[in-house]
Amino acid sequence: MRKGAKIQIVSLLLLVFTVLLAYGIYAQMQGERPCVAVLMYHSVNSRGPQDVSEKGLVITPEGLKSQLAYLKNKGYRYITVDEMEGLLLGQEEYRGTSILVTFDDGYEDNYILAYPILKELGINALINLVVKYPEQPDTEVSLKHLTWKQIEEMTGSGLVEIGNHSYDSHIYGKAASGDMVPVLAARMAVDGKEETDQEFEKRVEGDFSRAESLIKQHTGTAPQVISYPFGWASDKSKAVARRMGYGIQMGIKQGVNTTEGDLENIKRITVRNDYTPAQLEGLITYYKGRHSIWPF
Repeated sequence: MRKGAKIQIVSLLLLVFTVLLAYGIYAQMQGERPCVAVLMYHSVNSRGPQDVSEKGLVITPEGLKSQLAYLKNKGYRYITVDEMEGLLLGQEEYRGTSILVTFDDGYEDNYILAYPILKELGINALINLVVKYPEQPDTEVSLKHLTWKQIEEMTGSGLVEIGNHSYDSHIYGKAASGDMVPVLAARMAVDGKEETDQEFEKRVEGDFSRAESLIKQHTGTAPQVISYPFGWASDKSKAVARRMGYGIQMGIKQGVNTTEGDLENIKRITVRNDYTPAQLEGLITYYKGRHSIWPF
C-alpha cells in the first residue's frame, strides 16, 4: 500500500474517532435521554420451551416473575402505552429507563399464569391480540387462546391494554412471485393474478378495521397500537395503519426506543426463557449503550 493511501486511511479513522468522541461528550452534556425498553413475550407455560424454536416464544411463569420482579427491584419503571408515547415525544418527565411489557397473539395462559403475576407486582402490560382467536373456539391447537370474558376482566382491571395484532393476518400467503410471505408484507396472488394496490389496501384496512371494532366492542376502548404479525409490514400496510390513526406501530426489530426513535417503528426485545434476570438487564443496557454512542 502506498504511503499516501495509508495516511488517508489513518486520517479517516481519526476523523471517525473524533466524531464519535465529540458525540459522546455532547450526549453527556445533554444528560440521559428518555429510553423505553419494550419487552416481547408470547406464551407463558409451565412446561417451558419444548425445542429451540420455542425459546423466544414460551416462558415459564417462574421465569416471567423473576425477570419482572428483578427489574422492578432494580428501579426500572413499568409504564403504559400512553406513558411510552409521552416519554418518546418529550411530553413526560423522565425518571430513568422505563419498560413496557407486551405479549403477542393472545394465548389463554396470559390470563391464567401471567395476569396473576402482573397483579401481584402491580405491572401494566399490552396484549397484542389476533382478534380471530377469541371469535372462534380453539380446535385442535396445542395452545389455547383468550376468550372475550377473560379479556374483559383484564382490561377492566386497568392493568392490561389490548393492541391490534390483526383480525386474521397472522398467516403466510402466496405472493405473485410464488414465495410464501406474511400477508401484510406483499400483494398476494388471487385466482392466479396479483392483487392491485387498491385491492391490497382494501384487504388490509378491512382486516385492521374488523379487529379494531371488536376490540372496542368488548373492552370499551379502541386500540392505540398496531403490532404486525411476524414483524413484517409493507410500506402500504403501514400507510393504511397510519390513515386509520395508528401512530404507534410495533414490529420485532431488536433494540430500545429513545426520543430519536420513530413511534411507527417501535423496537422490542425478544425475551427468552433461558435469560436470567441479570442477563435481561444486561441486554437492555447493551441496547441502551448503542444509542448512547450512536443515535441511529
